[in-house]
Amino acid sequence: MGVILVNILEVSCPGLMCNHVTWVNNVMTQKRLKLCVLIPAHWEAIMGGSQYQVKILLDRLIPTGKYDIYYLARRIKPDFHPKGYTIIKIGDPNGIGRYAHFFDGLKILRTLNEIKPDIIYQYVGCSYTGIAAYYSVRSGCNMVWRIASEVDVQPWNRLISRNMIFNFFEKKILEYGIRRARFIVGQTRYQGQFLERHYGRKLSALVPNFHPFPKESIQKTDPVKVLWVANVKRLKQPQVFIQLARDLQDIENVRFIMIGLESYEEAWQAKLVSEIDAINNLSYLGGLPQSEVNKHLSESHILINTSEYEGFSNTFIQAWMRRVPVVSLNVNPDDVFKNGRLGYCADGDYLIFRQHVKNLVEDSVLRETLSKQTQDYAFKHHSEKNMDVLVDLLGK
Repeated sequence: MGVILVNILEVSCPGLMCNHVTWVNNVMTQKRLKLCVLIPAHWEAIMGGSQYQVKILLDRLIPTGKYDIYYLARRIKPDFHPKGYTIIKIGDPNGIGRYAHFFDGLKILRTLNEIKPDIIYQYVGCSYTGIAAYYSVRSGCNMVWRIASEVDVQPWNRLISRNMIFNFFEKKILEYGIRRARFIVGQTRYQGQFLERHYGRKLSALVPNFHPFPKESIQKTDPVKVLWVANVKRLKQPQVFIQLARDLQDIENVRFIMIGLESYEEAWQAKLVSEIDAINNLSYLGGLPQSEVNKHLSESHILINTSEYEGFSNTFIQAWMRRVPVVSLNVNPDDVFKNGRLGYCADGDYLIFRQHVKNLVEDSVLRETLSKQTQDYAFKHHSEKNMDVLVDLLGK
């Protein structure tokens, strides 16, 4: 493992160029291409935004019959049986593996060597990015990396913690991948700017997140429903939403609803649930399938985001498509909230954040005005047509 990590961590490899002859020949002869999707989790195990984007992409690729698809992940649902592709478990999220993804390195390299893929599609910036690039530059296969967050393309945060050494190696291996991936695809202009500023590379393509159009009936009835949707993690700051519901308890005709997979931090999760139970206008529904999340969005009036940071949140798009404006505490990708047409961003100021929510709850005319604008915007800028560029990069 040590030798492999040393090689992966080499950030300067003069003269080392990827030979893409095999990939080109396969495209020219229309041979079914072997595509490996490499991502920490499968959507049946954890449904986050990145997993949902991969699901939509595979729903597009599988019916074409052009690919033999292998989905490589450490978190999988054991009793799930995929149709049209193969799932391979490539690591263990428990034990020492919970501290870093690079512990999966040997298993990933062995698996890739057995499959001999023509294309690797890697999503979520972590050591998997560097491991995939390491294999790619030595095997001659193609590699496409899609940025999931602005943090992926910013320098390492030297925050002192017990995981500091693991985080350092994770970042260095990721940076190797950033420098060696053949194609890099961004979600936002800001991601491209960070990529160029910190790593001297330009985006191969800018592909905004894509979603299918709603199938649910969109109906907004009383009471006003304020929704929070995220897996319960510290960076998502669910405690801020709980505080918001507590602060607005005196407003009649409003319900606050939380949806999200429970945290693995049991004590913290229990504390949050105890606080939720003490607030009469707040409900926690736990983790729900994507279809049920969309149904709740179709019946809701406001979506709340309290994350410290995100890429381009998929729940923004799901909400906008269902005529739901967003109020964000911190996250404002490419300044989408600048003109107030899609909702508001408080730039980290809780009092301003709370006031935006209060205004929307109490002003039905304002909500209705924004709801039409959000759907028009999402249909125009975030349809499945955005996938076309990505599919081309994968060898269409």
